[in-house]
Amino acid sequence: MINLLRSNMMRLRKFRAFKIEIICVFIMGIVTVFLEKMNEDSFTHPYGESYFQMIYMLLLVVSMIVGGYISKDYVDNTIRNKISIGHKRLDIFIANHITTFYIYFLTVVTWTISYLFFGSFILNTDKIDKEALGVGIIVMLFAVISFSGISVFFCMTVKNSFGGALTGAFFYVTMFVQIFEDIFDSKIFDFFIDFFPNLQMAYLSPFECDEKPLLHIIYSIIIFVVSFAGGYRIFRKTDLN
Repeated sequence: MINLLRSNMMRLRKFRAFKIEIICVFIMGIVTVFLEKMNEDSFTHPYGESYFQMIYMLLLVVSMIVGGYISKDYVDNTIRNKISIGHKRLDIFIANHITTFYIYFLTVVTWTISYLFFGSFILNTDKIDKEALGVGIIVMLFAVISFSGISVFFCMTVKNSFGGALTGAFFYVTMFVQIFEDIFDSKIFDFFIDFFPNLQMAYLSPFECDEKPLLHIIYSIIIFVVSFAGGYRIFRKTDLN
């Protein structure tokens, strides 16, 4: 397992799209802070509002990068080579899960440092509720875990870069739940908003505490477990020849 993770991390350091994405996220955070500072008097949205909203959008973009990264294992026959030298499919699957979560997590950390941490030194943070922010971050991290689980499920079952696009498309489709929820007063739409990790993040705020954090965390764990078990079951039976 350690050797697989080391190999994944070495390959990730050479993956140009990932490095460009991290640099762009960092620059975007700094630029957003300065734009909000320049328009602080006329800006209708208080500092901090962009934090969860931008992470929500960034993860959709990063899903494409994850698809490109994992698909190289299939294109280059790396997975088949790993199995031929004695690595178990379960270890390969878990290593890809850990690497995928690392990609998402590093994106979140980069945005947090460049926007939230850096911005706290030059912008007014009075309106940010520390409890709401802390609870939101915990809920968000579990949502990211389930998000990465779904990404690996699609990428390792589709077996090409389209898996990343399929992940993004899946979550874009679920975004329509927000539209329908505004039109129709139905408990089923309320359930979907609580259930899907991307919709959970869409409603997180650093100003108001999440009303159902434990429920959201439980749903995220359920999604991860189901996507992990289903993805591994398919991967275990996949013919790699």
